[in-house]
Amino acid sequence: MNRISTLCFCCLLCVSFNALCQTDTLHFVYHSEWYDSDWKQIADSSKAEYKRVVYNYENKYWHVIDYYKTGQVCKQGRYLEEGLRKPHGIFEEYYPSGQLEAKKTFLAGRPINEAIVYYENGQIDIYRKYNNIGSLLEERYYKEDGSESIVEKPEFPGGIPAMYNYLSANIKYPKSLGKKNIMGRVVVTFVIDTDGSLQDVAIRESPHDAFSKEALRVVKSMPQWKPGARDQKAVQVKFNLPVNFSLQ
Repeated sequence: MNRISTLCFCCLLCVSFNALCQTDTLHFVYHSEWYDSDWKQIADSSKAEYKRVVYNYENKYWHVIDYYKTGQVCKQGRYLEEGLRKPHGIFEEYYPSGQLEAKKTFLAGRPINEAIVYYENGQIDIYRKYNNIGSLLEERYYKEDGSESIVEKPEFPGGIPAMYNYLSANIKYPKSLGKKNIMGRVVVTFVIDTDGSLQDVAIRESPHDAFSKEALRVVKSMPQWKPGARDQKAVQVKFNLPVNFSLQ
């Protein structure tokens, strides 16, 4: 499975595909979906690499189990709502071999406690620890032999002060909101690619669409960053950037 190395800044039903159809008549099955190798939903099950089954248990949680086409469990966990945007509880991911790949815990969409990613040999790859409000307390990376990796954070040209100077110089406060004295904070999420370009720029949270539109415009126009690296090899890094809109 493809995985982005997410340095954070700012942040059971194990059945085969054939057997799944036998459970679809049970009252707690919500629906099934099929996906290709890029996790794009498709209608043709014969071309699917993954199958997702969503179970609604007593109208409280939405339990999701993703399967490889072999029938081996790929991922499983539960969500608070039908849209599957707020993970809640323990989530597990598995290699095609069945070996545990990752285990994480969420509380209403926020990561809490320990989140661990494993190599297929069982050795820890990434270790993170969060508090109960989702703030990252500790983060460590390890090589496959168990020794600790050397991690270099991605960097905006000139560093953090230069980045905030860039934001201040380029953000235009939406006039319609300024007249109403509306303020707020937008969190933009993006991936810093191995060449320093920004990919998958999106809004994580925002109080108003006008703020979102302006924050996206400015972040997408940023110059290339110095990419992050792990053990001297450039890696993709996910970055969460808070952008404050204030009239003060």
